Amino acid sequence: MNYEKNIEEINKEIFNPKVKFDTLKGFENVLESMVYQVYDIFGRNALLSMLYTIGKGPGDELAKEILKEQGKSIINDPFEAFALILKKSEDYYSVKVKDIKIENHNKEFDKIVITIQNRCFYRESIQKSERIKIGKALCRINKGFIESTVKKLTGYKCDIDFIENDEEHDACIESLTLQIPKSQ
Repeated sequence: MNYEKNIEEINKEIFNPKVKFDTLKGFENVLESMVYQVYDIFGRNALLSMLYTIGKGPGDELAKEILKEQGKSIINDPFEAFALILKKSEDYYSVKVKDIKIENHNKEFDKIVITIQNRCFYRESIQKSERIKIGKALCRINKGFIESTVKKLTGYKCDIDFIENDEEHDACIESLTLQIPKSQ
């Protein structure tokens, strides 16, 4: 083996004229690797907790920004809060409300269940991945983001859950459940 190459020869062999790179593909590779490395080392529960927390951080920041812009400390109307979240997140989510159910749940609170069709910014990356699946691990980032933002804006307990993959509309069907105290 000849280790006596000059710099010019090496640079000819490795020359790459690109100045623009496929950043998304790079992030997709890193993200898929990160998910499975954390899963392999720490297990499923740690992975899901970590991904939820990753989504919660930007959700908390967005809620602070919205409240400041609105000049409020709380937004009582959950539909107003949800609309504000989606307007601020239009580069990341395309959501359509499919159904709304309001249940007189018990003496303490009412329950609002909003069924949505959601196409998020992870969808194409997940579809390209052989290992990561729609409705699984990466959805925990969205769950943390949405639940945290709604809770910080409204004060209401919020839970978002994946229902199914809607291939016809290239979106996920999810339920957003809010618990509204009766005293409101």
